[in-house]
Amino acid sequence: MQVALLVNAAAGRGRATGARGPVRAALAAAGLEVHELVATDRSAAEAAVRTVTGAVAAVVVLGGDGAAHAAVQGLAGTDTPLAVLPAGTGDDLALALGVPADPVEAARAAGTDLVAGRSARVDLGRTSTSDGDRWWATVLCCGFDTAWPGGSRSRWSPSATPPGTAVGCGCARPPTPRTGCWTSPSSAR
Repeated sequence: MQVALLVNAAAGRGRATGARGPVRAALAAAGLEVHELVATDRSAAEAAVRTVTGAVAAVVVLGGDGAAHAAVQGLAGTDTPLAVLPAGTGDDLALALGVPADPVEAARAAGTDLVAGRSARVDLGRTSTSDGDRWWATVLCCGFDTAWPGGSRSRWSPSATPPGTAVGCGCARPPTPRTGCWTSPSSAR
């Protein structure tokens, strides 16, 4: 059984890179043939996932929420399962799905489940704008945290508010997205 492994080398300040070898070994020990996807940025990761969808038994993501988000873009609406191995900073999706926090332990569990044919369907949200559709699995951010310099990655405090932020955020008129939740055939460990 062949799986594609997408690794975000920058995730978790190098945590994913350090776990790459042991994760590959854990997946192979479960009886999986691992094909690694190479991507230098999120767009390339989304494209890489789209190219293997349907050709592999599953896509396994070793990284954080950004890598998982990229995989969701390529897998939404397909029957190809997604296994998330947490190695990022927040790992919100893995936490929400109850995936073990250790990426190697998560790889063992994912390998066992994939070989046994076990997966679970999850609901995804879809946001449609003039730029196209984007899928999301945990949190949709809009408003202040997206207008803040650094986005949701910044630590916010009133004393750190740059001059003009309140005015700038109040005057911004981003496109009004349409949102909704759909049950997707995408699966997660």
